[in-house]
Amino acid sequence: TVNTTILQNTLRQFIFIGIVVAGGILIMMNIINRRYISKIIALEANVKDYSKTRDFSISEKIRKSIQGSDEISSLSEEVAKMIDKIRDYIDNLLEINHELDMANTNVTKMSELALRDSLTGVRNHTAYSQEVAKLGEMLAENETKFAIAVIDLNNLKKINDVYGHDKGNIAIVKLSLIVCEIFKHSMIFRVGGDEFLIILLNEDYENRYILIQRTLSTFDTLKQNENLPLWEKTSAAIGLATYDREQDTSVQDVTRRADAMMYEQKKKMKAKEHSSR
Repeated sequence: TVNTTILQNTLRQFIFIGIVVAGGILIMMNIINRRYISKIIALEANVKDYSKTRDFSISEKIRKSIQGSDEISSLSEEVAKMIDKIRDYIDNLLEINHELDMANTNVTKMSELALRDSLTGVRNHTAYSQEVAKLGEMLAENETKFAIAVIDLNNLKKINDVYGHDKGNIAIVKLSLIVCEIFKHSMIFRVGGDEFLIILLNEDYENRYILIQRTLSTFDTLKQNENLPLWEKTSAAIGLATYDREQDTSVQDVTRRADAMMYEQKKKMKAKEHSSR
């Protein structure tokens, strides 16, 4: 009948329209997926990868995945730029940190140099003052065992006047080398032109008399060597004083006693030298 025919045609048209609509939806979904969703998923995966690895090369990976000039592509480019900026920021921080480390190293070196004698390389008078302050604090807190030796080079004026100051410097350096070799565990200071001071602690403190005798024996051996010029025959007067809580109220008291003993020995050495002429 006519109605049946019309109904069938209408149904066919609805089915056809449905198929066309469904096909259109599928095509649109495919287009959306290819142009947007897949890009968003890829971008999300790259961002997650970066957050885990902190691999800055991911920015290039994101750029290579960009296709077209849509909003997702623009977002991807901005994310890549952000990663590049983070990399540059971290690189700048690392460079600044390196420069700070170098500056701190230089400051430390300069501080060390400021406490070193330029001729001999041992500690200078400033370093001695600092160590005396530290030792004084230790004395105030508890009983500390220490001794101080004062060593004064002999004949420096004669060497300078007769042979020149360069030979005098050689004599000073040689004395320094001898003292550093013998008093390996002590703090050694050049506190004057030809005067050295040693703070003996621990092992060197326990062996202080042996070390002093070894130093004097070394000087005697050099003095007896006729093949050496005067500036090579290193000789010095030595005064040694041990901290005594009963009579010393400060480190300076010990130093003064050692200094007085050194000058007393120097007088005896000069008197002996004159009597032997």
